[in-house]
Amino acid sequence: MRYVCDQGCMEEGTKKNPPPRTCPTHGSPFVYEKQLRRSTPLKAVSGGNQEAVRRRGSTLKRGKGFEASPQQREKVKRMPCLACGREATEDGRVTIDPAHVWPQGKGGCKDPDCVFPLCRAADYSCHTLFDEGKLDLLPRLAEQAESWATEIAHPILCHGVTLIELVRRLAGNRQELTWVEREVAA
Repeated sequence: MRYVCDQGCMEEGTKKNPPPRTCPTHGSPFVYEKQLRRSTPLKAVSGGNQEAVRRRGSTLKRGKGFEASPQQREKVKRMPCLACGREATEDGRVTIDPAHVWPQGKGGCKDPDCVFPLCRAADYSCHTLFDEGKLDLLPRLAEQAESWATEIAHPILCHGVTLIELVRRLAGNRQELTWVEREVAA
């Protein structure tokens, strides 16, 4: 087994007879070479072999794995943005996308009741802000509660989401929620 210091010096050793703990030349600790490889980028470990990089990649879905279903897209096609009220433009500079009330990565589904219409544009994107937890939809939903009752209830009824989890998702990162959470938990 080879042991390497951070300056590149190598020493041979075994588990029963390892090399000294520190490099006599540089004073830096020796690290078993296999441990050193884990902390380097996959490209460096594989020697540029792209097939090796693909094999050792993430197990998460890539690309269009979590995209909205055609039924969800059809539902929001002609609706205005729930957050800012903008409508889709003919030239495509502003589009209305289905934003998942409960994300598919956390168990959301492709049912049309699982989405809200949110805008996406180059200058300002309510959809991106909502996904990042920076958009508070609760005031708009309170104004239009009857219109969105099915969408609000869907994560709770179909996905087992708690009310507090749903309120956190819909409110973004509001600080006042800690008071509400304490009241509900009591």
